[in-house]
Amino acid sequence: MKSLILSSILVTLMFFMNGCNDKYNPKEGDLLFQNLDCGPLCESIENVEEGINGSKISHVGILIKGTDNNWYVAEALDKVKLTPLNEFLYRSKDANCNPKVIVGRIKDKYSSYTSGFKNRLQALYNKPYDDEFKIGNNKFYCCELVYEVFQNKEGKHLFDLKPMTFKNMHTGKIDSVWINYFKKLAIPVPEGKLGCNPANYSKSDKIKIIYSYGKMN
Repeated sequence: MKSLILSSILVTLMFFMNGCNDKYNPKEGDLLFQNLDCGPLCESIENVEEGINGSKISHVGILIKGTDNNWYVAEALDKVKLTPLNEFLYRSKDANCNPKVIVGRIKDKYSSYTSGFKNRLQALYNKPYDDEFKIGNNKFYCCELVYEVFQNKEGKHLFDLKPMTFKNMHTGKIDSVWINYFKKLAIPVPEGKLGCNPANYSKSDKIKIIYSYGKMN
């Protein structure tokens, strides 16, 4: 009896540590939108555009199942890589220690865009992070990775690129954080250049927000 109880506890613990619960049934291709809490830069990202329902979103990753049958998040952070789901979830937490993550799922009618996305992802592993936020330079930032991998067999992308803005939505001005950031890269602020924003993707009519782990503020 003691061994049976211990086994049950271990199974439950493993289930929790893998980031799953009875309220969220994970599916490959789910988008995990995150308030990353990385400091002034993340705050400036969040001040450019609100996410769905006014949420603060500075990062997004793609849920996949690994060859070891565990869940991972494909993300572009320091490079394009796989991060264990639990590690991804608990890097930023709200006041109740719940992950600052909401989950979006691509609607069934767009399933043609999800076919083969894992193969496209695998081709991009270890690609460098795109610190210039420039499309087409073989580097990738978080939502650019999402943009790139979800496309149909004709090569049409599920999500659109839009003119980027780096202006604070509250002040209408570009924060000094961005000015200094791009000054160090010795390039102009790419205001108006085509790109993407994770907060914008969270509001897409092509996905449905199906779960919230914690408060996104």
